[in-house]
Amino acid sequence: MSDQGRGGMPPLSLEARRKSNVAGFMAVIVGLLGVFTVGFLFGPLGLIFSIVALAKGQIAFGIVGLTLAVVACVTSVPLMALVGLGVLFTLF
Repeated sequence: MSDQGRGGMPPLSLEARRKSNVAGFMAVIVGLLGVFTVGFLFGPLGLIFSIVALAKGQIAFGIVGLTLAVVACVTSVPLMALVGLGVLFTLF
C-alpha cells in the first residue's frame, strides 16, 4: 500500500495538523455568528472551538474567539429574557 492520502496527496504529519489554524478560525467565525445571530446556539460552540484553539497554541485566535463567544452568550435574547424575568419577579 502506498503512503498516499486522499486525492493522491501525502497525509499530513502531526506537526502540520498542530500548526493548522482551523480551530482558531472556527472560534472567531462561530463567535461572530453568535454575536450577530443566534447567540445561545453559537456561543457555546464558540467556547468549545476557543478552548481547542487555546490548547493547540493558537493564542490570538483563541482569545478573540473566547471573547466573542462570551459576548454572544451574554447578549443572547433568551438569556436576556431570563434575566429580565428574574428582575421582574424580584420587583413584584
